[in-house]
Amino acid sequence: MAEIRRDAAPMSENQGAMGEPPLEDFYNPNLPEELRRLSRRFYDLAEHMVTTTPVSAQRAQCLWDLLRAKDCAVRAWRYRNARTGE
Repeated sequence: MAEIRRDAAPMSENQGAMGEPPLEDFYNPNLPEELRRLSRRFYDLAEHMVTTTPVSAQRAQCLWDLLRAKDCAVRAWRYRNARTGE
C-alpha cells in the first residue's frame, strides 16, 4: 500500500476551490488497524478523484458524499463489533 500523501492532504493546488473536504479527512492513522484499512480505501478513491477530475461543484459533491460514506462505513463496523463483542 502506498504512503498517505501528507504534503497534499490539507489542500492540494487542485483542491478546495469549490469547498471540497481536505483529503486528510478520509484517513485517520489513530483508528484500529482494520478501520485504517477500511478508511484507506476511501482515501485512495478521493485522491484519485482529486488527481483525475477537474475542479467543479460535482467533484466537490462527490468528495463530500464519499466522506459521508466513509464515516457511515466506520460507524457500521463499530456498531457490528459492539453487538458481537469483538
